[in-house]
Amino acid sequence: MWAVASATALPAFLIPLYNPDLFWHLSIGRWIYLHGALPYSEFLSFIAPGKPWLDFEWLSQLLFHGFYSAGGFFGLWLLKIALLFSCWFVFDLALRENEIDSHVRAGSLALWALGALAWSDIRPELFSLLGFSLCLWRLEAVRLGRLKPSWGLAAQACALFALWANLHAGFPFALILIAIYVLGELVSARVLRAFQLAGLAGVGAVSALVNPFGTGPYRV
Repeated sequence: MWAVASATALPAFLIPLYNPDLFWHLSIGRWIYLHGALPYSEFLSFIAPGKPWLDFEWLSQLLFHGFYSAGGFFGLWLLKIALLFSCWFVFDLALRENEIDSHVRAGSLALWALGALAWSDIRPELFSLLGFSLCLWRLEAVRLGRLKPSWGLAAQACALFALWANLHAGFPFALILIAIYVLGELVSARVLRAFQLAGLAGVGAVSALVNPFGTGPYRV
């Protein structure tokens, strides 16, 4: 079963780079590297040069530039594979938390791979997929009583959302996910845990403001 699932997953991991947005991401990453600063106005646009611009993916673009400088398109392809594999691995950890049978987990890998085909390119959204998967894994551990909300977990949430807000603006989806788990805890009459998870959401929401544009990623 795992062999079949792995074969199903291969296309998502091995598809070559095809996203045309990659080239302007690389251009911006190179600009940031050369100037040691962030662009706050359009410099690539033909129709709106100089227009104020909120580059909420600046850290992803800088990473893309670094991997491209080190290994060309092959280096970017390896980064894509690493990010996709990390997303799947963390998702599988969430299944392990629920003690899911290995055959069912293998089937889940196949389904995950089919869903990942639409995102099987190097793009900043991959960092949001990874961040969302990490939140799902930790929330499942809390729901099952295997992980207690603590200051350590709050510190992890702080670091994750602060980093995430500089990589891509998809972090609000994780805040919505936490809110769903809060509602689940309230329905299950676990009020204390619901408040603890709400506190984690608050920590994440505030930590996401640690970026050069303040509330900018929220506006995006």
